[in-house]
Amino acid sequence: MQAGRFGQQAINEALVWAGRRASSDMEVRRLLVIGSCLLAVLAGMRHAAQVNTVLLAYLQPLLMATFAAYWCVVDARMRTRPMIPAVHVVLFCLWPLAVPIYLIVSRRWRGIGLILVVCLAWVALTWLGVVLSRSML
Repeated sequence: MQAGRFGQQAINEALVWAGRRASSDMEVRRLLVIGSCLLAVLAGMRHAAQVNTVLLAYLQPLLMATFAAYWCVVDARMRTRPMIPAVHVVLFCLWPLAVPIYLIVSRRWRGIGLILVVCLAWVALTWLGVVLSRSML
């Protein structure tokens, strides 16, 4: 009788932990999307202001690769299909190809639609950055 209660308590604690993990993964994924949007606006502002420092030239692609790759890792974990660490490295190094492939594999036809929406949003946010930068100059 005691073992049954202990087993049920362990299951309940595991469910609570999994719920916390899922909610924190959703928050992380949301923050990565917000960070990518801000990065698109800043890219437009940088382009319009013609600021070409070495730091920004390397930092922007590094951040974009990090955000995109980590978004895929968190999304896969939320879909209960976690990736092995070797795939993380491939995602980071080849993110312009790997992220669309991941979206198509994980979401099928909806993945293609999501790719189009993200591309359009990136262009729109970059243009917003250009407009904001020119209005400040």
